[in-house]
Amino acid sequence: MPNALERLLIICEGETEKEYLSALADQLAVMPRVSIRKTAACAPMSLLEEAYKEYMWSNATDKLFPFTEVWCVFDRDHHPSYDTTFEVAKTLGIPVHLCWTNPCIEFWFWLHYCGDKNHLKFDEFAAASHKGIRHGFVRNREVEFI
Repeated sequence: MPNALERLLIICEGETEKEYLSALADQLAVMPRVSIRKTAACAPMSLLEEAYKEYMWSNATDKLFPFTEVWCVFDRDHHPSYDTTFEVAKTLGIPVHLCWTNPCIEFWFWLHYCGDKNHLKFDEFAAASHKGIRHGFVRNREVEFI
């Protein structure tokens, strides 16, 4: 059983990640101990910077219930700061974890809910998404957890 004083901060790159993780936290009945935020930033390093600032601020100002752990959730994409972000995270001295999807979380939802089992290259998925195939398959469906 987790410590009642543990508090988790999750910084997300996109709305899909925030919606999915919020539904999961709600299903697990841990929402009071979890803060899930979408930022305007997309680059992994920017998410890490924001997570670090929020963690430090929480620990400086909230003596009763500060964040005890931080997660940054982002798509792999082709961010130039991707590799550097992992190196910097190791040096921060805070409990930060980096969680990425490759190439993006929507691709994995598509494979799970809609995708056929044939080989599909990301470029084909990206082209399909511009035709409206990608959008709506998560938001128009109840998220169910087994």
